[in-house]
Amino acid sequence: MANCTKLSAIVYMVMSRQLFGKTIKEVRTDLERTEDQDQTAYTLTEYIEKQGGGSWVEKLQEDLGPWLMIQLCDVADLFEILRKYDRPHRPS
Repeated sequence: MANCTKLSAIVYMVMSRQLFGKTIKEVRTDLERTEDQDQTAYTLTEYIEKQGGGSWVEKLQEDLGPWLMIQLCDVADLFEILRKYDRPHRPS
């Protein structure tokens, strides 16, 4: 049964790629966007291509580090609030 599901997923991906694939114009637009260093990258792959092979990790940490820390703190606060409401309260 699992092999049938995997095979169905592969067939679906191939068929959707053939039916709804990118046109030559879309591919050219994506390539021009990737090569233009002044535009902001939309995907991680595009970001790596713009920054080059070696220094993209450090640049990504500098750009996303502060924003990511705020998001992680917000998620930690949310989990703490949910944990507080999950425990049963015992009156004294």
